[in-house]
Order: sequence, then structure tokens, then C-alpha cells
Amino acid sequence: MDTSKPSRLEAVCISEEKIAATKVPRLWSARSLSERWQVSRGLIYRIHKQGRLPGVRLLGVLRFQEEDLLRLLREEGLDVK
Repeated sequence: MDTSKPSRLEAVCISEEKIAATKVPRLWSARSLSERWQVSRGLIYRIHKQGRLPGVRLLGVLRFQEEDLLRLLREEGLDVK
């Protein structure tokens, strides 16, 4: 059995893995998203109903995950990372 301590670099990598595994995704409301993109909330809801922008319900309120927003923008031809 190996009882040696991890090196400083190994400890940092382990800590980053734990943070990444528990990171809470950024969620957007239709209102904040429409303000950011300068489009109507109706357009945001229409894109959602078309199935192009999945949403999640948090305590009964519709929210959009940042990763889904980035995917939609890429599909629309925008260069986002």
C-alpha cells in the first residue's frame, strides 16, 4: 500500500477535477437571454418550442444552460468557443 502524499502538482490536478465535477452550470432566463442577444423573449420561446434550444425547469421556472446556448450559436454559424 502506497502511503506517500501526492506531489504538489498532483494535488492541484486532483483539486481541479473536484471543482470541475461539482461546477454549477450558468443558467439564463428568457428575459436575460433576450436582453443579451437583443431579440424578443417571444423569439427565445419560439426557438425553445422548435426544439433548437433545450431548456431545464428549475423549481418550475424555465432556464437555459450556457452549453446549449453556445451549441445553438455554433449551429447558426457564429465562431464561439
